[in-house]
Amino acid sequence: FIVGLFGLNETSDLWNFLVISIASICSLGTLFFTYDIAYELFGEKVAKISCWLYILCPYTLFFTISGSLTCYMCLGFSFCYWIIIKSHIFDDKSKIKINILKISTQCSLGCMFLSSLRPSGSLFSILYLTLMSLYIFYKYKNVKYLYILIGSIIYSLFQLNQSYAYIIFAVSDFIKEGGMFFGV
Repeated sequence: FIVGLFGLNETSDLWNFLVISIASICSLGTLFFTYDIAYELFGEKVAKISCWLYILCPYTLFFTISGSLTCYMCLGFSFCYWIIIKSHIFDDKSKIKINILKISTQCSLGCMFLSSLRPSGSLFSILYLTLMSLYIFYKYKNVKYLYILIGSIIYSLFQLNQSYAYIIFAVSDFIKEGGMFFGV
């Protein structure tokens, strides 16, 4: 829509610049979340090594330059894990006051983002939100916190249903491969 305002299409330089810029911002976000997660769990040395591994991975550059959905998926996955790590919800010895409503909302938004991208994002979201719901119900014995998570599970199931034809096509195409590794 934006490039259409200038009378351009998907093959224009502006389009490519926008796609690469947004993918680059997503990669930087993933890098931030990767560093912060590793720092919280293992310390600064592991956080720096994790970041360098992410930066030096050839697929990071390839997916960013191509504007691939993989950049968005990595951002969504790292955001979901970052929410869990920063919330200290599983840390029983934490002195931090835990806001379950805030955590549920953030997890739901991250999972809805992932579910909107790919079927694998929907599957991840369903599993992630189900486990989160069970944990919150078990630990806090309160159903009011679960409404947002259950709503997001329903959204993820809807997205999975919407991509049913794509899933069937991909699985049947994979089965027809004939024993080669993706044609290589």
